[in-house]
Amino acid sequence: SPEICLEEIYYALLAAADNGTTHICPAQDGGYGMICIPPCITPSAFQGVRWSDKLTCMSQLKVLGDCGARNIRVGQLMYDIDETEDVFALASRLCRTRKNSSS
Repeated sequence: SPEICLEEIYYALLAAADNGTTHICPAQDGGYGMICIPPCITPSAFQGVRWSDKLTCMSQLKVLGDCGARNIRVGQLMYDIDETEDVFALASRLCRTRKNSSS
């Protein structure tokens, strides 16, 4: 999403590379808007997750723990874009931001 703070991305990548920390940012709808996992975590970390559910983020955290993630940092709350309505909501927020910045 164009709304993701660049510092959030930077610190997530840095933490994963330097100390093996997994970084996840929960979304307003129960999912998550960003995840950064260190190379030591296998793709199985995405199996058994309750996708498209209000508990997706919590389910992902459990699976990560089951896969050996020891350091998990939860970042800022954000919006994800995984449904058609999310695209329209994003467009609306961006238009409001643009309108407010030009005033």
